[in-house]
Amino acid sequence: MDKIDNDILHNVICFLAADDLARLSCVSKKFKHEHEHISKMAWVEHAAFKWALSPQFINNYFPKMSSSELSQLYPISSPIISAINSDHHDTRNLIFDAERVAVDFVGRVGESNRSVQGNSPFPSRCDKNESTDRSSFIENMMTFASKMAEEFLKECDFPEFDMDDYDEPDVQRHSVPFARLLENGNVEFVVKPRFISYYEVEIKPSKYEHDPAISGFECVAVGLATKSFMKNKRLPGWDHESFGYHGDDGAIFHGQGKQLSEFGPRYGCNDTIGCGLNHKDNSIFFTCNGVLLGTAFENVPKDVDLYPTVGVDTNCSMHLNFGDRPFKFDLVAYMEAIDPLFST
Repeated sequence: MDKIDNDILHNVICFLAADDLARLSCVSKKFKHEHEHISKMAWVEHAAFKWALSPQFINNYFPKMSSSELSQLYPISSPIISAINSDHHDTRNLIFDAERVAVDFVGRVGESNRSVQGNSPFPSRCDKNESTDRSSFIENMMTFASKMAEEFLKECDFPEFDMDDYDEPDVQRHSVPFARLLENGNVEFVVKPRFISYYEVEIKPSKYEHDPAISGFECVAVGLATKSFMKNKRLPGWDHESFGYHGDDGAIFHGQGKQLSEFGPRYGCNDTIGCGLNHKDNSIFFTCNGVLLGTAFENVPKDVDLYPTVGVDTNCSMHLNFGDRPFKFDLVAYMEAIDPLFST
């Protein structure tokens, strides 16, 4: 390896699959120490793919993260949701803004129901990708390394995230970067493994002209739904495929058009509503303007993919935040309070 030019070595390494790259880092101490910059560039490419971020973004926000740290996070990584979609037939009245991940409805509210949905789900146990597969490459890597020599295994350790601590059969932790606003006004991105998936919907006045005739009450409904949920006909909570917290009455819905119970305050324009999925106890919670409202649904099925879903029966503008900018709710403080491993 000493005789290989660094540029050539980099080009070769970039062709390696994640499991092969991990094994190389384990069995070659020389590669591990003397070619860390090349190894990190390769891991950045893999992490960028899994997190749906650009390599430049990772280098800018995680400059001190080593190749070992990236390799430990990779198998439990999930992508940041970066787009929303809808099946609503009247696309003329739904205006999407891809850059802001936002949507406006400019037709007459109260006449039909429509919802938008994230283009990818929250992590789930039925996910068959590398992040949840029990035979994931990280375990193969560790097994392979331990057979070679104990010192190689130590080289794979990630002190801040000992994966043995996270190996709980009833808890699935995942790593999805999300922004957090610091006291000094700067923004940091958090990548620690967690068992909470979360997103927020900021409801703002619309900049578009609307049909002045309104035939009913406006309603925003925030929640989660399966891929089978009929986005063009229903609001989240109006069938067994979805769970929703509705702004017109502050009630929660699941399985039927009638409310299950009163839950929180009514909400609408100029409010921010958050929805979280707790993978540890299979529950759904909500927040309003940064304040935790509590658990709304328990015993949520853990063998299905649930997508962030928002009912749009309003002429306000819906801005969905999946973590690329700071949440109004302090997700870090919440995780530190309920998960000892997250606070270490």
